[in-house]
Amino acid sequence: MEIALYSKDLELQALCQQIIRLTPGGTCTLRTDFQLPPPSPSAVCIYDSNLGPVEALPEQQQIHSGIVIVSRAELSQVRTKMLHLRAIILLRPVNRARLEIAIEQSLSHSRYVVDSDLMRLNRDELLECLLHASLRLQEYDQNRSHFLARAIHELRAPLTSLNGYCGLLLDGKLGALSNEQTAVLERIQRSVERLTRIVSTMFDLSTGRSSESQPDYRTGDLIGCAEQALHEIEPQLRERRIHLDVRFQQPAGELCFDEQHMEQVFLNLLDNSCKFAGREGMIRVVGYPYFWERRVNGGPFAGDRRQPGAPNTSFNSYRIDISDNGPGIPPDQVEQTFDESTVYSGGNDRSGAGLGLAIARMLVRQHQGHIWAESKTSQGTTFCVVIAHQQELT
Repeated sequence: MEIALYSKDLELQALCQQIIRLTPGGTCTLRTDFQLPPPSPSAVCIYDSNLGPVEALPEQQQIHSGIVIVSRAELSQVRTKMLHLRAIILLRPVNRARLEIAIEQSLSHSRYVVDSDLMRLNRDELLECLLHASLRLQEYDQNRSHFLARAIHELRAPLTSLNGYCGLLLDGKLGALSNEQTAVLERIQRSVERLTRIVSTMFDLSTGRSSESQPDYRTGDLIGCAEQALHEIEPQLRERRIHLDVRFQQPAGELCFDEQHMEQVFLNLLDNSCKFAGREGMIRVVGYPYFWERRVNGGPFAGDRRQPGAPNTSFNSYRIDISDNGPGIPPDQVEQTFDESTVYSGGNDRSGAGLGLAIARMLVRQHQGHIWAESKTSQGTTFCVVIAHQQELT
């Protein structure tokens, strides 16, 4: 598969790179001018209207089997032109699932186009109906996102109040507390703060973008974030009698990250492992300096090639592995485990509804880090998180 991407959008470029990496021999060529021809007649052309006005789209190129990404405000300009060109229209922002389907449809068009006036006339009406149905569905999807934003706003109010009441009690303004009461209230407050973050990232996950504040990146203690997550998960471990093995080595360099976001990542991964380790199971948490080689053409999320024997001076990141002895992930489902709503094996489905792991992946990628799973069906699962040293990101 060959993609010609006409866009300057870095997020869209990263999305295309993710799709191409799953296709053996696939390539993605970047174009910054609509007038530049695609690298080959068989390439799937993706045109982003952010690069230029809709009127500038080149009709002489094979855009009838291409994909055009536009904003909602441009729909009135697009409908007539796109019906003539028979392109696939996607509303911005575009998520990975929607783009993959559009690419498959575009490939089907290019394979089965027949130069027949009769066939074109017979299907004109059907194409028009399908195009308008596609646009309406995308409009409904955006309306759903807007409704979710309003619902999240309503949820934040009682959570903020609950957090405030916990603060009043902990400050002793409503009376003295025993040590046990203080410890319980601190856990309640941390759980409320965690729920508030989850509510916010649910909206970010559904829209594919961070809609409000940017992460608060600061130099910090990543081991401390992992230990705080372990502290919060402790009641579940104690209830299930899960044995915990924790080993941390100090990082070889400074790490820059959003403390709350990374704490949530470790909480989500630990919660998943705790759920599937079972009663009297085992969870191992190991952190150590790591060499992460970013592939030249893969962008910041390209993956890694481990070098166990590399000298200390070559360490450019820090890695934390969270392992358990629960059921493994089928080999053909490891990559999809972090997708939303992934279901593959009933009660043993390691992804569940996919939300916790999907949120963890989104937050790690915001940090220009890497997250993946390693699993054997009968030997448990390890979730791996790598965060680059601060100097590697500048």
